[in-house]
Amino acid sequence: MRRSSTRRQAPPRSASADKITRTEQAALRTKRVGVIGLSVGGEAAVTVAQEHLCGTLVIADLDRLDLSNLNRLNAGCDDLGVMKTTIVARRVAKIDPYLRVVTFAEGFNLTISPPLLKGWICSSRSAIP
Repeated sequence: MRRSSTRRQAPPRSASADKITRTEQAALRTKRVGVIGLSVGGEAAVTVAQEHLCGTLVIADLDRLDLSNLNRLNAGCDDLGVMKTTIVARRVAKIDPYLRVVTFAEGFNLTISPPLLKGWICSSRSAIP
């Protein structure tokens, strides 16, 4: 007669458990992530906020929401004419009200922004004039 094993099994883990360790989270909170061009980059900015991948999010776009942008930016007709930086900053604030968001509604300009490039990870370059 065989003895059955009395070994306990570990509880099932979620697929996202420990995606980012606590040490990595602490390091990420010291980083800045910049997203330039928010028609498509707006979703990248929101994803960064959802995943808590930085301590400061810098977003830049010189455009206002137009009908032609509604298929790329999660916004409604009531947001027509609003700066894209404002729309994305509001979405990020709903996800993580403690995340620092810096907006450049005048877009990204190489003559005024070089100090901000230090440590940036940029997802898009569409708003550079």
